[in-house]
This record gives sequence, C-alpha cells and structure tokens, in this order.
Amino acid sequence: LSSLPPDAQPIIATACPAVVSLVEVYYPDLIPQLAPVVSPMVAHARMLKAAAEDDIRVVFIGPCVAKKREMTDDEVAGSVDAALSFVELSDWMAETGLVIRCRPASEDGEQLTARLFPVEGGLLRTARLTTDVLATEVLAASGLDNCEEILNAMRAGEIHARIVELMTCQGGCVNGPRMPKGESTYARREWIINFARQPEASIPDGPVSVDLRRGFSDRGLRLAAIPDEAIREVLARIEKYTPKDELNCSACGYNSCRAKAEATYRGMAEEGMCVPFMRSRAESLANVVMDVVPSAVIVVDSSLAIQEVSPSAERLLGSAKPALLGRHLSDFVPVGTFADVRATGQSVLGRKTQYRDDLVVREFVVPVEHSSFIVGIVEDVTRDEQHQHELDRIRTATIRQAQEVIDKQIRVAHEIASLLGETTAETKVQLTRMIGVINEAGRTT
Repeated sequence: LSSLPPDAQPIIATACPAVVSLVEVYYPDLIPQLAPVVSPMVAHARMLKAAAEDDIRVVFIGPCVAKKREMTDDEVAGSVDAALSFVELSDWMAETGLVIRCRPASEDGEQLTARLFPVEGGLLRTARLTTDVLATEVLAASGLDNCEEILNAMRAGEIHARIVELMTCQGGCVNGPRMPKGESTYARREWIINFARQPEASIPDGPVSVDLRRGFSDRGLRLAAIPDEAIREVLARIEKYTPKDELNCSACGYNSCRAKAEATYRGMAEEGMCVPFMRSRAESLANVVMDVVPSAVIVVDSSLAIQEVSPSAERLLGSAKPALLGRHLSDFVPVGTFADVRATGQSVLGRKTQYRDDLVVREFVVPVEHSSFIVGIVEDVTRDEQHQHELDRIRTATIRQAQEVIDKQIRVAHEIASLLGETTAETKVQLTRMIGVINEAGRTT
C-alpha cells in the first residue's frame, strides 16, 4: 500500500466483496482507490494450493453470499472451488448425520489476531493498525448506508484517512445474511473476541510464495442523462411541485425524491412507492367520498364525542363542522344505536330511529377495527316514512270504504230477499184460495 501514489489515498480495503462490487458498479470513479490485493478468502486459498503437494480443492465456508460471486470473478477465478454458507453446511450435516468434533484448546501458543477479521475493525487489527475510534489515519464502518455515506464523502474529498475498512453487513461478517439466527450481532462479536484471545499453536511459516495482487473492472451503469424537465414532470405526478414539497424521507428506499423520480422515469420504480403521496392521495379520496356521499357520515370516539362529519351530516345535525367537532353526539341526536355498538362491538345495520318529530333516519353504525372509533352512516328516510304513512292511510280508508260497500250490499240483498219472501207468500195464499174455489165449484156441478 505504501507504494501507491498519494492521490490514491485514502485506500479502500478490499476484504469485503460486496464493497468491491458497490464501488465497481456505483462508484467506478473510486476504483483507483481500491487496494489492489485479493481478499483473505482468495489469499488463503492460493496459499493452500501452493503449499499442497497434491491437487486439492478449496471450499470456503462463511456467512457471506457475495463470496459466491467473488469466486467466479475473472480476476480471482480458480482460487476457490466452492463457497458454502453456514446455513448450507448446517443443513448438509443434518442430512448426512455428520458430526464435527472440535479439538481441545491449546494451552500454549499465541493469540491469533486474524480471528478478529469477521468483526468491524477486525481487518485493521489483523494488519496491526490502530482501531482507535478517534484515530484519523484509519476509518472503519459497517452497514450499507454507512458505506455509501463514506464513499460519497470520499468523492467530495471530505475523507482524509489513509485507509478505510468498509463492510456492508452491519457489525461485520458476524451479521452476514447466512448466519444462523438466534444470537444478536453483539453476542457474536463478543464470542469472536473471546475466541481470538485463546492461545493457539503457531502456524509454521513455509516457503510459500503466492501472487496476492488483483485488478478491478469498471462495471458502472452507463445511463443516459434525464432531462430536468422530465424529472419535474415525474415529481409533479406525485404532487411535488417545488423543492419544499420534496421531503426526502427515504421511505421509498431512495435517498431523495429526485433519485426516486429518476428511477421512476427509467422504469425501475413506481409512483405508488412514495408513501407521503399515497397517504395524501388516500386522505384526499376519503375527503372526496365524504364530500359527495348523500347520506350523513358521523365519526365518534369511544366517548361518543364527534370526531369527523361529512357535509351531509352538517345539514342533518343543523350545525357547521367547527361547532360539531368534540361535542357529544347526544347534544344533537339520540345515541342509542351508537351506544349499542360501543357496548357490544357489533355492527348495527338498517335500524330506524326517530331523531326528531320531523326527522326519521335509518342508521348503519359499525366499529372501526383496532381503534376506538365508531362510524355511522345515517340516511334520512323522513319522506319515505311520510309516504308510507300516506299509503297506510289510503289503504285503511280504502278498506273501510270497501267494507262499507260490502255491508250495504249485504243489507240490500237481505231487504230484497225479505220482499221476495213476502211476495211469494202472498202469491201462495192467493193461488191456494183460487184452487179451493175451483175445486168447490166442480163438486157443486
């Protein structure tokens, strides 16, 4: 590293393959500042193969997914033959019933600082460089956001350390994506530090000479510049018309509203990923619904204090919204249905209630799940009730009149029948007399 020109400093350590890829793809202008040496995985593999008398295969085992890609990189291909994660190793051992017995700790020997490599700052300690957090010549950081912040600062010429150790996993390799779950990063870090303190028999130095140099490739994304007008158009579609509207909250995953707009323009993001915009849109749509729904919408809390009303509810309750909010619902209308819903937690749908002498409503009242609010949709059915009462009155009058006609007809029929009966009786008497006269005259003759 001392042979590098001064303008190449600060030097970025290349032990973490994810950091190397981050620089090659997103910070290709910083490639000259990558330390031109292989990672510890590749260096160890080359040493093993150089020292072995026979043709051997080297398998790397660790918590890192990026190692799988690193082993295929043209600059180091052939050094490592396979890369397994701890999870894959554990699954394989469980399937085959393989048990690995740990050898007893050595009582004599020396502490191996190389064992500190998996923790943040471990590489610097292994290289016998200071890891003092107040040191200005070295800088160690972990976590993708922190790595990007430091790389951006290097671009701006704000970092003056000689060497920068970056690890994309927060806390270092001990928090790699394929570490077995169950322990915290800090518990693993403590275990690694204690393990490094245990004495170990010295590893003999051998006459092994390997090439540890490597180069890097510019894999930067060459995207055409986006016209500022197009960016403003994308921002306008999510209601960001001025810089003050750009919250840069990073809820979408991008560092700024403009970066997200650029990704949207290129088809790499969607407008709906903007959380503040979608929330504002949802609230706006809710307001539109509240404004146009013909039925009154009343929202109350658990104490039945009014929290929100629609314009239709203002007309129904006879007061403007400012005069309604916070007031108890019983100040304006009967609260029986709302009280029932509060007490039971069950919806009441379609109940008719007399609010006033001149107002009859149909209530649909439901509790809001996971909250203390109750929403009521109140439909004015006074005209329907009046119409129904009129129909009932006409129906009753019609039935009464029909009954009167029937009664009258029956009475007339009875009168006619009575008259017919009397006439028949008189006719019978007269005819009987005539028959008697005729019979008497015949006997006389």
